[in-house]
Amino acid sequence: MKPSVMTTPGYVAPPGAVQVIVRGEVAALPLKGVIDFAVERARLEKERSRADSDIARVDAKLGNPQFVARAAEEVVEGEREKREEAEQRRTKIVEALARLKAAE
Repeated sequence: MKPSVMTTPGYVAPPGAVQVIVRGEVAALPLKGVIDFAVERARLEKERSRADSDIARVDAKLGNPQFVARAAEEVVEGEREKREEAEQRRTKIVEALARLKAAE
């Protein structure tokens, strides 16, 4: 499907489409009939749950004073990086869920 492009101020994407901005131009990308919203929502919810589990697992390690005291600094730093990556992934998933809800 070809996106419809509108540059009118205040333009809102039609139902079943997402609105994206590319180089200052607003485009509506119709998704209704292209994807199954329920299946995509379930997939994103599963991914969010996985990210939440990853965050909780790292928080448990970093919250353990013995782990932090005994582990090498690069291991502790690696766990902090894992948490940051999981948090960024979760943020993107939440944003995708919001866009999906808006497109329904």
